Amino acid sequence: MEKFLTLLPTNLRDRIIEAYISYNHGAYVATCLLCGTVMEGLIIEATDTKAQFRTLNERIAHLITNKQINPNESGKLLGVMKEYRDYSAHPTSKLFEKQNASLFINSLIILTKDLKSEK
Repeated sequence: MEKFLTLLPTNLRDRIIEAYISYNHGAYVATCLLCGTVMEGLIIEATDTKAQFRTLNERIAHLITNKQINPNESGKLLGVMKEYRDYSAHPTSKLFEKQNASLFINSLIILTKDLKSEK
């Protein structure tokens, strides 16, 4: 956990700590919502180039195309993470259970390590 936190920028580190607090208190929708903001922040940070991206999907495609993330791990997990992020942000969304929130947190750890590893 501590090593994972050191890989994150301060603003995202605070959010993932809050996500863990939410998770430990059974607030799984809040956990997924916070994880979604961390995921989006990581993607924006990793694609902060002169290229113009209109959507998060364009940024994700850029990361995969440029081999900044492993398409077989992070690339596949990003689809689930983006879906959870989108669902948790809307009041009509499905309710998330413990295993959903746990999957999101663990997927973020994989994505972060993938983005921060030397290629």
